[in-house]
Order: sequence, then structure tokens, then C-alpha cells
Amino acid sequence: CPYLCSQNGFSQNEGDSSVQGPEPGDGPEETESEDFCAVCLNGGDLLCCDRCPKVYHLACHVPPLISFPL
Repeated sequence: CPYLCSQNGFSQNEGDSSVQGPEPGDGPEETESEDFCAVCLNGGDLLCCDRCPKVYHLACHVPPLISFPL
């Protein structure tokens, strides 16, 4: 995600081995996703980050997304 993960040095590219954060599911417990978009603070259909609790609307994500990733 463009905010918390990039600020904490987590890799934004799955194949980038130069900078890595914890893998999803690592650690004793999984973090619950937030209920409101990290950018506009509204609810709705949100895209969850796999590495932190942040969630985003497709249009609020940086760069904006047209559809949900598969």
C-alpha cells in the first residue's frame, strides 16, 4: 500500500527481494483490517492491504486502480 507499508520499508513489489517486510500471516496473529479508507476516511467497497491494516477505495489508492486485483 502507498502509505503505512512504504513508510515502514515494506516492499511494494512481491518479487522485490531488496526490501522486505513481514509476509502476510507471519507472526502470532493476523491484524484486522480497518473499516474506513486511509485516504478519504469513508467506508464502502475497500481494498485491503496484505501487509498492514490499511484499506483503500480503488480511486483513493496511489496510483488509482480501475478494478480490484485478482
